[in-house]
Formats: sequence, structure tokens, C-alpha cells
Amino acid sequence: MSCDMASKLLFIILTLLIITSAGLYYVNEFFLPVKLKDIFVEKISQELNREVSIRSLQYIPFKGLIAEDIIIAEKKPKKEAFITIKKASLGIFSFVSLAQGKIVIPSIIIQNPSVRLTKTRTKEWNFEDLLNFKKNLRPQSSFSIYVASFVISKGTIVFSDKTLAREPISIVENISLQSSLSLPRRIGLTLRVRPTPQNPFKIFANFNYDLATQEFISNINIENFSLTKICPYLDKPVCRLTNGLVKVATFDITGRQKKITAKGTAVFGNTKLKIQDDKKLFITPSLTLENLTLQGKNFHAKGTLECPFVSFNIGEEKKFKGGVNYNFILTKHGTDIYSNGNITITNAIGDIKPKIQFTASEAKGTASFSFDKNKIFNATGDLQLTQAKLVTNPGQEIIANPRLTISHIFNPTLEKDRASFEGTFSFVSGQALGLPLAGKIENIAGNFSFKKDEISWSNLRGLIEQMTIEASGSLKNFQNPSFIIEGSCPNLDLEKLQRILSRVYGDKEFTLKGSAQAYLKYQGSLGSSNKSSVELSANLTNASLKTKNFLKGITDASGYLDYKVQKFSPKHFLPDIGTWKNLRFIFNGKEYTSVGTLKFNAIDAAVLSENLNIKTTAKIFFDRIHVGSFNGTYLDSFVSAEGDIFYPEKTHGLPLDLALSGKIRLEHLTSLFPLLDKEWKTFSPQGMCSFKGGFKGRLDPNQWRNWTIFGKINSPEVSLKGYHIKNASLNFRQRDHMIEECILNADAYSGPVKINAEANLSEEKIPYHLSLDAKDVDLSRLKKDTPLKNKPLTGFASLVYEGNGVLADVNQTIGQGFLSVRNGEFMHIELVKGLGQLLFIPEHQNISFDHATSDFVVKNGKIFVRDGVLKGNEMQLTCNGTIDFYGNLDLDLISKFDRDSIRKSKATFQKSIASIITQADALLTVKLTGTLKEPKYYVVPDPLGAIQRATDLILESLPSIF
Repeated sequence: MSCDMASKLLFIILTLLIITSAGLYYVNEFFLPVKLKDIFVEKISQELNREVSIRSLQYIPFKGLIAEDIIIAEKKPKKEAFITIKKASLGIFSFVSLAQGKIVIPSIIIQNPSVRLTKTRTKEWNFEDLLNFKKNLRPQSSFSIYVASFVISKGTIVFSDKTLAREPISIVENISLQSSLSLPRRIGLTLRVRPTPQNPFKIFANFNYDLATQEFISNINIENFSLTKICPYLDKPVCRLTNGLVKVATFDITGRQKKITAKGTAVFGNTKLKIQDDKKLFITPSLTLENLTLQGKNFHAKGTLECPFVSFNIGEEKKFKGGVNYNFILTKHGTDIYSNGNITITNAIGDIKPKIQFTASEAKGTASFSFDKNKIFNATGDLQLTQAKLVTNPGQEIIANPRLTISHIFNPTLEKDRASFEGTFSFVSGQALGLPLAGKIENIAGNFSFKKDEISWSNLRGLIEQMTIEASGSLKNFQNPSFIIEGSCPNLDLEKLQRILSRVYGDKEFTLKGSAQAYLKYQGSLGSSNKSSVELSANLTNASLKTKNFLKGITDASGYLDYKVQKFSPKHFLPDIGTWKNLRFIFNGKEYTSVGTLKFNAIDAAVLSENLNIKTTAKIFFDRIHVGSFNGTYLDSFVSAEGDIFYPEKTHGLPLDLALSGKIRLEHLTSLFPLLDKEWKTFSPQGMCSFKGGFKGRLDPNQWRNWTIFGKINSPEVSLKGYHIKNASLNFRQRDHMIEECILNADAYSGPVKINAEANLSEEKIPYHLSLDAKDVDLSRLKKDTPLKNKPLTGFASLVYEGNGVLADVNQTIGQGFLSVRNGEFMHIELVKGLGQLLFIPEHQNISFDHATSDFVVKNGKIFVRDGVLKGNEMQLTCNGTIDFYGNLDLDLISKFDRDSIRKSKATFQKSIASIITQADALLTVKLTGTLKEPKYYVVPDPLGAIQRATDLILESLPSIF
């Protein structure tokens, strides 16, 4: 090249450089920062309807158009920044092919952008007006503009919701986005969000799009994405997310032929949801999508939802825990969503109430869910449970392997009762342990059905100690429960039933035996028997009942019993319908038959046997049974009664208020009342008594002081222990803790006897007053009822006595009386007979006693005899001393003979002397000791008196001696 050419070329280059530099200088100093920047700001502000500012705009070769500090304000009239960009650069346009109508921008780079996304208090987003920006643009040319490379670095999004909080809810930083265009087919996009110390959220996503086929392939990886911050925007009527975290999520997404498919996995942290209105769900789920297909508004998904930990709380008392694995197929068609699949639940624990718990080691089956256009949620399940256990109290549990079917519906459009559910439990070979009444039930089989406020059971069977129990029923309205149960036992063993009852009520010292077919139906409130109804029937076979005090009991009972109650009301009478037919039983060795009816509150019953006939009518009231009539005959005994029998309360004894009358033979008492056998057997009562009176009080021997008794008893003849009284009449009245009247009038062996007694029952020792007056009792008749019936005993005895005492201590008795016997012969009484053997000499064996009198005083547990006289034809005895209540004797007897009878004696001198010495008045005193059964006699001589008296007698007797 010549020097001129080189000079020319250099000149041209310099000229171009000068022109270019001048042009760049003009563009950067005048056109871009002033003219073009104003044009851009005005145009963009006009299109966005927002204030826009750009601090600087310039062109740098090889970098392109660069703008700094771009600010797009909030919607007018606000002036706060909506978007800020630290720096943005636009590459030089590349005119690829004007013929093809394409303009390619090599690159757009945005550095440090910040976007504020805000929901205002009027519940509007601050970017809603920009959503229509693209629609408002009008095509200005026929060219298509492509960006070859688009880069965002170090971006920030500030998310605020003024309806929830004044401060920002979330800030996401370190956002980078890079896209690339590979004409004519492919667009690539990469998004990265790097974690910060304040926000551990991390994301990496790739997106590749084929322009020709309109197909794409992408994958996305997310870590530590908090769902809690977006919970308010996932608020649905059926399910509300209140807390959650995506730990790791990886998905591959493909779009082909207007169809989107995806697959991947997601692992969540502790997630909390509110189901419907009051239920809380805590889960730690992981989701695996085998396939998801999205086409238009429809999609189809197949995958697995696994929750190692699930806690479902329904209020405060109902909780569920366990693990869930759900292999599902999810379909959405329009607005309808449906899911079904296989579900497995492991280690399930359900707390129904504070003391009721349900557990199952495993449950397998199917579950389906649906959500329709009316926002109605429906869930169904069919599960087979393994080792299911229901624990109601410690030691009380039901174990089975049931099949569970359940259906749940939630309708948010309803004002009330939005949620409803129902289901069934079906099982065989179950068992129940530790039940309060039954103890253990084996081979349980049947069906349980349940709804929101109802439980029912049917075809329920089980074995209790080899007795078959069949039942069905329902429980409705848990707030105010109503209860229906119908049960039967075709082989009820009464002996086993007794053992069952003793577990609950303790040993009541009774024995049941025999068998029965039983049926029971109850319908009413669970907490109250008001307006309830009961049906009970039993067919007895060889049944028996015995108690500790009723050893013979009732045996060989057979017959049919039926009982019904309709609308029971404690405030009124008992509307019953009951019958018993051909009820046969053996009581006290005798066979009885009973028939009867119970209609409404009226009882009409009869009991028959060989010698007994009882008929009664009564009415049942809420507090008592009113006996309208009771008539019973046994041989020639008859009893009639009417009055009230009140229901017992906490205190013992059956309250009675009865009027009684009739005739009863005393020999029949032990047959009619076997419990009296021991007491009455020693008295051997005989005779017919007529009575009329009344009784009011509790039928408890320990409360006899509180009884009110009045009446009159008459009998032509009564005997006790073989002693007879005739024309007996007893008037008795007891009330207010006093025996006010107890008067007995009778004829005792031709002599009138009257006894009058009173007692104060309010005092512990029971003080009493007693008076007795017996006149001219014929001893010759009395001896016939004694062991002396073959001995010569005659006379008429009279006794008068009046005294006081306390029944608790006989030694405190104080009284006085007078005893006399006239026209008698009682030498063969043991006391007199022994005395005669001591005093009588052979010449005077014909001495007899025919008269006796004595005053006596009772005190200090003894009878004090004062100047008692025993007179005979030749002798008189004077007696003083005591006889205590145990029969011990301490008596002094002074003898006195008739002197005329001695003088007339034909005895020899020696015998006469002996007679004088042994028979003279005041010559000796006899001491009587020992007991009434074994008396002892001792002679107490008086020597001085004997000598003087003997001298007088000898002188008087000498003529007769010689």
C-alpha cells in the first residue's frame, strides 16, 4: 500500500472515530439522558398509569443501552416505590431477518431489582391494574421481538398484606433468573433463590421450551419453603392450612400437546390444618407423585401420601394418633374433585373421652374423597382392623379384628349440622375383659352402626360363662341420651348369674340354681327412668333360691313370667302390664302354685297349696304399694290385712302401715313362718286366737322401739309350755316409744288373773311398771300340767304383786306382794317334803299342811319373805329370809306344834321324851339353804330354852306317861 493510500485510510478512520465519538457524546450527553429518557419515562408512565423515574440513561459500546436507578411508583395517588432497579442494560438490536419479521435483542440484564407486592386494606393487590397492561397494548408493527438473553441478579421481593399485619410478612432475597433464546426453536430459563440467615428458603428451577412444537421440559427443586406465610390464602371451607413447611420438594414437569405431566416427591415438616369448623389435624407428610396429568381444567394424578405421624383432634375429648400411608388416584373434572385408593393405618390410638381409648396395630383398606361444585366434601372408607382394642377403664377392654366402613359429609352451605358421618363395625371372635357386670365375654360377633349422634347394634352375640347372650339396640342424642336395648339369653344358668351379680353387689349370702330363657327390652333415657318402658320375660326351669337364714328356700320353681312398663313416671303411678302363669315352686317342703296379673298399677295375685290359699289385690304408687285386700287361709287359720307398704330408703327395714285382723291357730305359726321355729318350739304354743289391730313401722327387729302397735287378742283357751289359760283377752298399745297399755285378763285354772304393764321405750334400759292379781287358782288342776300330777296337791292360791324395774337388768326390780294358799294339801312339794323328813317323828307322820300365807318384797335381786306362815293340822312353820333370782335359798324356819296333840300321844316314855325334845315350841330353828332344786336343812338348837321348856312339859306329861 502506498503512503498516500495509508494516509487516506488513516484519515478516514480518524474521521469515523471523530464522528462516532461525537455521535456517542451527543447521544450520551444530550439525546439519551434528555431526549430519549424523557420519551421513555413519559411513554412508560402513560402506559402504566404510574410515575416512572430513571436517574441516568446512556449507551456504552459493546454493552448497549444502560439505565440506572429505575423507579416505578405505586398506583396513583401514592408515590411509594413499587419496583426499583439499580441497573438495567439492553443489548444492541440484532436485525436477523427483516423478511422474516424478527428483531432479536441480544440481552437484557437487570441488577438488584426490588419488587413490593402488597395487599391493601381494601383487599386489593397493588399490581392488579398491571394485569391488563398487555391487553391494552396495540400492535405498532409487524415485527416480532425476541430477547436472546434475559438476566436478573440479586433480586428481592417484599411481600406485605395490610389486612393481616402492618409490617412485611415475607422478604425473599438473592433471586436470580437467567433465560436464553436459541432461535429458531428453544427458550431456556433458570431460576435460583439462595438462602439467607434470615430466610432459609432455597429454589432451583430449569425450564426449556420448544417454540416450534410448543412443548417444554422443566424441573424444580425447593427447600425450606414455609407454608405458614401463605396459609391465609389457602383458606377453604373444608380444610384450612394454619402451619406448614416444605422441607424438600423435587418435581419434573413436561408439557406436550397441550397436556402437562409431572412426577416427583415432596417432604413436609410439621403441618397443621383446621378441618371444617372445630377439628385440628397435625401431620408430617411426604408426597410421591408417580404421574400427574393436567389438561385444561381437568387433571389426573397417581401417587402416595405417607404420614408417619398423624394427630387428629376433635374438640378436647376426642383425639387420634397414628401413621397413614395412602396410595391414591386423584381426578379433577371441571370443579369436581375425586380421590380413591388403598390406605394403611399403623399404630392407631384414639382417645374418645378421658377414660376411653381405642387402639389398633394396623388398619388396611380403601378410602375415597370427593369435593363437588357445590363445595360439598365427602369421604368414605372400608378398613379391616387388626388387634383393635377399646379400653373404657383400667382393666376393662374389648378386643376384636373388626371391619370398619365409614362415610363423612361436610356441607358448608348449611347453617346448622354442616358435618355428618355414619359407619359400621362388623366383627367375629371378639372378646371383652373386665366388664363391671359380665366380667368376660367371649366369641363376640355382630354389627355396630354409628352416626353423628347415634350408635346402634344388631345381631350382637357373645358368650358369658358359656351362656349365649343376644342383643340389639341403639343410643341416640349424646347430649340427652335415649337408649333402646333388646336382649335375650336362651340358656341362662342362674347359678352363673349369681356369680356375676356377686362381682358387682358383693356376696349377698343367697344361692341361685336352675335355668331360664330370658328376654329384656328397655327404651328410655340413659340418665333417668322417667317415661321409659321395660319389657321382661323369663321361662324358669327347676330354679331355686336359698339364703343364709332361709336354708330350705324356694326350690324346683318353674313357670312363665312377663312384665312390661309403659311410660314410667316417678311422680305418678307405675303403668305396668305383667303376668305370671303356672308358677310352681316348693317352699318348706310343700308345693305351691301362683298366678297373677299386674295391669297398670293394680296387682291381683293368688298363691295356692295343699292347705294354703292366699289372694291379694294391691296398687303400686311412686312411693308405696297400697294393699287393698289380703286374705290368707291355712287350714282353719285366717288372716286379713290392708294398708300401705312403702319402698325402703337408705335405712334398713320395709316401712309398713297395715290394719290386721283374723284368727290364727298358734300351732300353725311355725309352719307359716319357719324363721320362728326355734323361738316358738320351746313354748309349744297351742290354741286359737282371734285378733284385730294395726302395725306401723319398719319391719326391722332392731327398730322395734319405733313401732306403733295396737290391737286386741282373744282366745277361749291358750297353752304355753303345757300351761293353760282360758278366756284370755289381751289389749296392747305401743306408740311414741311407750307401751301405754298391756292388759291381760284370763282364767287360770278356775281363778281370774289380771296383768297390767307399762314401759318407757325411749330410755335405753326400758323402765317398766307391772301389777298382777291372781285369785283362787286351783292347784289340783294346775298340778295336772306339772310333774306333780300324780301327787296329792290341792288348794286355792292367790297372788298380788306390784313392782317396777328395768328390762335391761332384772336385779333392779323393786316390788312387793302377798301370796296365800288355802284349803290345800302340798306335803309333796320338795321344800316341804324335805322339811318334814327332818322334823317329823314316826308317831306324827300324819301331819299335813293346808294353808300358807306370806308377804314378800322384791329388791336387790332377791325376794324377801316376811313372816311367812305354813299351817297344818298339828304344826305351824314361820318363815323369814330370802330367795334370790337364781334360786338360792337363805330361810329361817321356826316350828310350832299343837300341845294337845302331844299329850294324847300313846308313845312310850322314851318316845315321849324324844317327841318333847324335838317338837316343843321354840325348841329349835331350821336353817334352809341350797337351791330350789337341791334344798339343804340345818337344825339350830336353843339349849337354855329347851331345858326350861322340857321341864315344864315333863311335869305336865308325867300322868299320861305313867
